Amino acid sequence: MSLANARLDIKTNLATALPAVYWYEGRLGPYMGHKTRTIGAISTAHSAQAPSDQYITHSIIVQVYGPVIADPENMTLAKLANPNTIENLVDSVLTAVKTIAVGAGSDYWFLRPVRIDYPSDPNGQQTRAELEFSVYDNSTWL
Repeated sequence: MSLANARLDIKTNLATALPAVYWYEGRLGPYMGHKTRTIGAISTAHSAQAPSDQYITHSIIVQVYGPVIADPENMTLAKLANPNTIENLVDSVLTAVKTIAVGAGSDYWFLRPVRIDYPSDPNGQQTRAELEFSVYDNSTWL
């Protein structure tokens, strides 16, 4: 199935391009995180038949959660998360996914980013990003 192949291609490229990130399959919850590591997860959000019935769009979510300050009681202005850190990580994710071959000879036609969200971590800091990618695939629902 090309959806599983697309998810695997994304995970493989991200693990190679960002070896310091601990990658998982599945969805990270809003209170998940680690105090010293950056973690990431790849999951499927939904699939939908195109109106023309020629292809299916699948939505794949890539979550990247930076380290969380373990003791929010000791939060100071000096410990605020610099948004550049997560934004640079998002750029690396986009670059890694862009190198995946699509089109003729591939299992799917297109793989492109459609949305990037920056949810706050449990301490209200901008240490997280969630990227949604659309995968366009030949319709097997016909």
